[in-house]
Amino acid sequence: MPEHKIVNGKKVTMTADQEATRKAESDAIQATLKAAKLDPTKHPLNSFQFFTFLEQLGLGEAKVDAAIDTVESDQNERITARCRFRHATSYRRDHPLLVSLVAPLGKTPAQIDTEWMAAVNLK
Repeated sequence: MPEHKIVNGKKVTMTADQEATRKAESDAIQATLKAAKLDPTKHPLNSFQFFTFLEQLGLGEAKVDAAIDTVESDQNERITARCRFRHATSYRRDHPLLVSLVAPLGKTPAQIDTEWMAAVNLK
């Protein structure tokens, strides 16, 4: 299945070569993280970094809301989770909500970690 990325706010389908390059870059970042022993749980993101991180993964608020619906069965818990997602000023990689959303969002922990560490450096 072709991957997508966001360019100038629009979803663009990546070619096979672009997908291969993206995977190679992701693998290289993972290798660097492992070699440097960088731990994404030690690097919280601010709101700008977090929402940029989501866009880089091709995830918008609607997808996250749908994922929250799958992991939170209680209405009050869903409301709390959505408010936390939308209005927090700091986001942690090891927060239970984010950890629980990885699989429903269709991402692997390695994909999340790679993009998370890339977002750490956004200013």
